[in-house]
This record gives sequence, structure tokens and C-alpha cells, in this order.
Amino acid sequence: MKRIMAALALLASTIPAHAAELPEAYLGNWTSDDNGDVEITGIVIGPRTYHEPGYNCDIRSVQQRAEAGTVGRGPVYLVEMRCAGEGPPSRGKLVREVWALRKMDNNNVLAIAGASGATFPSIHLLRRPGKDQVQ
Repeated sequence: MKRIMAALALLASTIPAHAAELPEAYLGNWTSDDNGDVEITGIVIGPRTYHEPGYNCDIRSVQQRAEAGTVGRGPVYLVEMRCAGEGPPSRGKLVREVWALRKMDNNNVLAIAGASGATFPSIHLLRRPGKDQVQ
């Protein structure tokens, strides 16, 4: 019986605890000008994927967090991904980020903060290409 319980615990540890997809408002095309004068285009977020030029991620889990500082401003999500560069297939690296969609100058801005892994420590702001009026 102990062996069965240990095997079940091991199996459970390999399955993401939260397999929710990202909310629809996060999906689609984004740009970033975090690097100053050069705008990065081609950033695409799908329900279970994140892609930017040279960087591909499979979203493993999405956990909504109700932080006290976000009351009235929308939820914050803890997003866990496995990411790899473009090129030969590889296992990739585990990345955890905090994502929050906010309104700035009547435009949606996606703030992404690296919490652990290859993107820690970092903060990136993504914007929709062109005008993206918030409803």
C-alpha cells in the first residue's frame, strides 16, 4: 500500500496542479519597447503558448491570485511555462512569471514580472499593436 501511495504522489507531482488557460483578454498579438528605441513585434500569446522572436514557451499552469493590492484593478496570474529558444528541439527551462493586465492611457498593457527561472528578475510591458481601446 505504501508503494502505491508513493507512486500516486510521484505521478501527481508531475501533473500541473492548475491547468487553466489564460483569459481571452490576454490572447493575441503584442509588442514591446522595453529595449528603448527598438520595438519588438511578433509577440503572440495563445491559450497555452507564449511566443516572441527567438523564444517559445508552453504554458503549463495558470493560477489566478487575488492580491490585496489589486482590488478593483483586475486579477493577477501566476503563469508557469517551459521555455526554449528557437532551433533544435530541447526540453526548455521552467519559468514562473506574474502577469497583470492594466489600463494605461486607455490602452491595455500587459505587465509581466519574472518570479523564477530564466526571466528572473525582470519586468516587461507589452502593448497591443496600434490602438487598443479598453472597453
